[in-house]
Parts: sequence; C-alpha cells; structure tokens
Amino acid sequence: MTVLTAPIREEDPTMANAHNCMTRVKRAIADLRLGQVVVLVGGDADTDSYLVVAGQTATGAGLDFIVRHSSGFLCAPVSENICGRIALPAMVGADHAASDVDYTVAVDAAEGVGTGISALDRAVTLRRLADPASTPESFTRPGHVVPIRAHAAGVLTRPYYAEATVDLMRAAGLQHVGGAAALVSPTDPTSIADQVESRAFADAHGLNWVSIDDVAAYRSRTEVHIRQTFRTVRTSPHGPVEAVGYHSDVTDADYVVYSPSAPSPSSRLRAHAFFEKDFAPHAPVSTPIADTPITEAMAEPNRLVVVARLKHDHGSADGCAGPNSSQYSSRIADIAQVLRQFGIEESQLVDPLPELSDMLRAMTHSVPIN
Repeated sequence: MTVLTAPIREEDPTMANAHNCMTRVKRAIADLRLGQVVVLVGGDADTDSYLVVAGQTATGAGLDFIVRHSSGFLCAPVSENICGRIALPAMVGADHAASDVDYTVAVDAAEGVGTGISALDRAVTLRRLADPASTPESFTRPGHVVPIRAHAAGVLTRPYYAEATVDLMRAAGLQHVGGAAALVSPTDPTSIADQVESRAFADAHGLNWVSIDDVAAYRSRTEVHIRQTFRTVRTSPHGPVEAVGYHSDVTDADYVVYSPSAPSPSSRLRAHAFFEKDFAPHAPVSTPIADTPITEAMAEPNRLVVVARLKHDHGSADGCAGPNSSQYSSRIADIAQVLRQFGIEESQLVDPLPELSDMLRAMTHSVPIN
C-alpha cells in the first residue's frame, strides 16, 4: 500500500474558519427557536439561497417577509418520519428520478385558515405540520404549502436545502419541519440571489445567515458517526503494533489506526494521518508492516498513524487529489473523529493534513470519546 498526503488547499475567502462556522449555526438555531427568519446560503450542489423559518415557531409576520422577498413558492422540508405519520404521498406526476427534490402533495391546514394562500394561513399550515398531534385528517390536499421529504441521513449525505433545513430544526431541538422559499436577487428580480447577494441581503435586513456547508460542518463536528470494525496486532520492524479499523456511516469510508501495543506512559502520543493513493487489502496478522510512511512514523516512540482507505467506488482519494472538494472535508471530519477516539488533540498532530487542525480543535470539546 502506498499513501499520499493531501495537497494544500487554497483558502476560500468567502468561508470563515471553524469557529465562525459553529457560531453562525448557533445563531441561526437561536433565531429559529424565536420564530425569526434565517438566510440559508447555498453550496456547491444546491447553489440557490433560501429564506427559512421553523415550522414550529412560524408566524404570519415571518411568512409575510418571506413571501415579499422570495419567489413566493413556499416549501416545507419535513422529515421522513413526519411524512409517514401524516400520510404525505409523493407529488403525482413529479419526476423523482430526475430531481434532487422529493416533493409531496401540497397541503393546507384543514382548520384555522381561509383560502390557505395568505402569509398567516401558510404560517398556520407550517405549525400544523410541526404539531406532533397532527394526523392525515389535519390537512386538505392539494394546498398552498409544498412539503419536501428530506433524506433521513440529512445534509451529510445530501447537501441540499431541504436536508439542511431539517438538520437545523433537529439541532435547535424543534420539530423537524421548516418553511423555505428561494431568495430573489435584490439586483435582478428575474433570478435567484447568489451567495454574495444572499449574505449582503442578510446584513441589510439584520438577519443571521448560515450556509449549507456550515450545517454539514456543524454536524461533522458535533456528532459521532464512526464505529470500530476490528482490532488486531501486527508486527513491524519496531515491535508489535495494534491495528484498529473504523468505518464512517456518513462517507462509507474505512480507516486503519496503527499505534504501539505498549505505549510509553512517560510521553504523549504524536499522531500522523495519511490518505491511500491506491488500493491495498489490510494485511493479515502475520505480515509485517512494510509501508514506508507508516514504518517511518512508527520508528519514533509513541507514534499513532491513521490511514484513510481509498473507497472502492472512486478512482482517486475521494477529492484528496483535487483541492476544494466537499468530499475531502468530509473525510477530514472522519479522521478527526477517529483521532478523538484516541484522545488526540491538535497539539499532538505531526505535519497535519490541511483542515485537520481546525477540525480537531473544533471537535475537542464537542465530540465525545467512546
């Protein structure tokens, strides 16, 4: 097996560091709990930006603001569980195979509304969607609010606004229903606002903004999504080495950690991280470790090495051969979570991969050690 360290990635001037990312999400969460409108800035996969409210705390004033500054097409990202509970079937005639959005039949609240089209009526419908006591009979079909079934795994596997909206509701401790409409460009009313325009719009109207990438990064930093798959001992020129395997349920990627089977209690572990460049099956117990980067790292006392395995459905190291990829950031989040399981902190990294220091620093006080 040969390994490859990731190339240096150019810093994106439009995206802040890990601390600001966490701060933006926390501010958005606080506003959503209060029924405030939040600007959700698009990402690489979903480039549009949206005005978002929590279904549970939606108000007529908030919906009025959204309608005035958006396309007026109000959607309601909803979790799969809620869709099932209140019987929201797929929209008839929608080409779900060709679309990234899983629309359901449109609804209105069955009671407490007029025609269903007003901002106040649509706020009532959103709150009804978020009401745990609602049943299929709580709604008329069709209506003026279009629910979207969000993927259960959320934004970590589908970086789109529906998943980001539901993930924000979950992080806020609210019911998993939001209201969202695409923000119209302030300079060109025939188009949707881009990332720069949407952030400027938020500043001009005193709103907090958060990006789809921020939501993904927040989840990566605050949730444990790796699990141990094996533990064994291998031989090396420097003595027995413990090998521990991990699998990420988010990226579907595998990792192997090599560490001294009997670490010295007098010094802290130092940690290295590498990406594979080509495929190599995990060697059996009887086969010595012959990989140069690993053996060189293990030559020093109390060294720990994480190897990010190449996924079998990719021809390169999942974005590591090319800078500025979301796949790379997801893999770095995996590596940071693996390191946290060994109690590794930022100060213990040796020649860290790009982004790893920031990711590990952010996780140190938010991701538990199993």
